[in-house]
Amino acid sequence: MVETSSQAFDVLLYHDIMVIADNERYEYKSSVSSPSEVPRAPETLRGIGALVIASEAQGHFIELQEITFGCATGLPEYNPDRPVVVSRMTIAAAVRAGRPVDDLLYPYEPIRDPITNDFLGVKGLAYAVPVARSRSSMDIDRKWPEGIIRLNASEIQSTCPYDTKLYASDTPNNVPKGTLPKLLIPKASPDMAADIIYDEELDETRSDRFGVPIYQTRAMGLRNDWSQALQVGWNICHIDTPVVAENPSPQHVIVHDLVRDTEGYMLGGRQFARIAQQHFTEPLI
Repeated sequence: MVETSSQAFDVLLYHDIMVIADNERYEYKSSVSSPSEVPRAPETLRGIGALVIASEAQGHFIELQEITFGCATGLPEYNPDRPVVVSRMTIAAAVRAGRPVDDLLYPYEPIRDPITNDFLGVKGLAYAVPVARSRSSMDIDRKWPEGIIRLNASEIQSTCPYDTKLYASDTPNNVPKGTLPKLLIPKASPDMAADIIYDEELDETRSDRFGVPIYQTRAMGLRNDWSQALQVGWNICHIDTPVVAENPSPQHVIVHDLVRDTEGYMLGGRQFARIAQQHFTEPLI
């Protein structure tokens, strides 16, 4: 493994990046010294109730928020000669602000263990080309459920390729990796897990310049699009899949109020959130 702090770009994430390419592993260290230095999309929250999930004779009360994302904060001045690596959500927030994004890279395409499905790293970095989208089929006037909603464990499923872990409200922001959650919802099987389909192109010039595979990507849709099902129940989604789904369900939720391990990698969260509807007509990233 090659451990390095890139001289060509800055990693403005909570955690380091492991790129696996050409049978070699390259670890790029985070450039931030504290979480406050990580660029992000500010969130406005509106409490809309809770999901009470019955599991093994227990009722797990999990707050439910509606989340509206703002424009990106904490980004450096636009500089295509020195890119920065941020999250896709931050790139979407930059587009929302009208900022150019061709100097913003994100970790591209997770690589997972073929047996355990554990996250190992990514195949490269990418810069996103925003794709305009109109959702003519989405009924924005339909009422989306709010209040205290009681479900059996069988009535909510994950579309994520990893287990969903819900922690108690008093859990610290960073805990040891093995800390047990109060509720675990198993990951989706590989033939059911939803992920974004990209039109990708390797940018050989940038790859040579920055010493790491750099792709240009355009989001095309969602593989295993849960929103196309005739019977759409409650679905736990990875944060970036609902806005790409063809017909988002009023019963999709993402994990919110995140809990991370001591290295900054997400373990789970303390709440559920539903993305506000106005984001579903924004450009795809």
